Order: sequence, then structure tokens, then C-alpha cells
Amino acid sequence: MKRVFLGMMVIATASATPALAGPGDANLWVGTDNGRDGVLIDEATGDAWLTGVCLKPIAKATRSGNVWQSHTVELVSVGRTDIVLDQTFTVDLSTPAPLLTVESRGRGGLQSFPATVETACQLTPHCRALLDVPTC
Repeated sequence: MKRVFLGMMVIATASATPALAGPGDANLWVGTDNGRDGVLIDEATGDAWLTGVCLKPIAKATRSGNVWQSHTVELVSVGRTDIVLDQTFTVDLSTPAPLLTVESRGRGGLQSFPATVETACQLTPHCRALLDVPTC
């Protein structure tokens, strides 16, 4: 009986969870000079993805003025070992030359890249093409 009750709670919780926004709703893309790698953000919800070969969801981004930040911690497999990947992605739009900064705690430290910014992602052919890649 306890299993049935727990199962019903899981189903009720899952069905009560609102639908998540998809990458197609994102409007801000900040990328590196290769034109593919970067961070895609839905400014209305904070939902965020890494762009590149595929769209990889990352932790919600928070905004402080013209700076967006997402702190993502995940367990990844490297060979036969699982390691914790702790990264903070920061998009700084407050200067005339925007920066994309990635801090990997315990794995390479802080790296900053000059960034290209597209603020109306659905309207530009380049950014729309980034939305058409599959999710990782």
C-alpha cells in the first residue's frame, strides 16, 4: 500500500510541474568568435543552455544589472571514473566589449573570452540555426 501511495504522489507531482520553456523561447545568445560555442539565455525565465555541437541545458541564469550568471554542478563520466564538474558561466554585457567568462573550480580556473552578442535570437538566421541542433 505504501508503494502505491508513493507512486501516486510521484505521478501527481510530475503532472503538477509546469512545462519548462524550450531553447526556442530564448532571446539572448552570447558566443565566442567561432560563431557556435556560447550561452543561450531566455531573459524572461533565466533558462540557459550551452551552444555548440548540441544544446546542453545548464542551471538557470540569474541577472544582476547587465551581468547574467549560471552556476552548474554536475556529475560527468570521464573514462571509467565519475567526477564533479563545477562551472560558473558569466555573461557580462556592461562594457562595450562583452565578455563570456567560464570558471571551472578545480579544473583550469577562470577563462574569459571576447563575446559576440545577439539580443533577438529568433530574428537572426545565425542564432536560429543554433536553436535547430539537438539537445545533449
